[in-house]
Amino acid sequence: MPVKAKRAPGGGRKKKIQVPVTRTESIVDLKGSGLLANIDRLREAERTAAEDYFESKKLKDAVITAALHAEWMKTSEQLRKAEVSTPGVLSETAQTIPLEDVEAEWAKICTTFRVDMEAIPRSIPPRLVGLDEAGIQEELQKAISQALQRLSETKL
Repeated sequence: MPVKAKRAPGGGRKKKIQVPVTRTESIVDLKGSGLLANIDRLREAERTAAEDYFESKKLKDAVITAALHAEWMKTSEQLRKAEVSTPGVLSETAQTIPLEDVEAEWAKICTTFRVDMEAIPRSIPPRLVGLDEAGIQEELQKAISQALQRLSETKL
């Protein structure tokens, strides 16, 4: 992990500590512009800052860990502010499906399944003639499995 010099807490001029450079500096390389791209970059920066903080805990250096925790909290707050101040932009760009379309599609799926299930009592009796109890159960299981298989293969 690369490091950069940072002044010690309390503003001391002579004493410097080594603080790992967070990978947030490379986030600028991400492509895209505009508000959504900026929010995406902030999300990535926040994830990276959190990872850096948790990695620093392994070093057992309280000063470095505190500095990275502060950086993570700062980035996290920036992201929170961006998301709170732009709820319309975020919700307008989400991929949504009108509720009526979902309800109509589910109605078709349920109707098809119902037809398949209601067809079993009409279609199976001829296959059951002369079968023992185990054979009847097997035929019923096959018919039900076919209806369930057709349901599972339904494309949305």
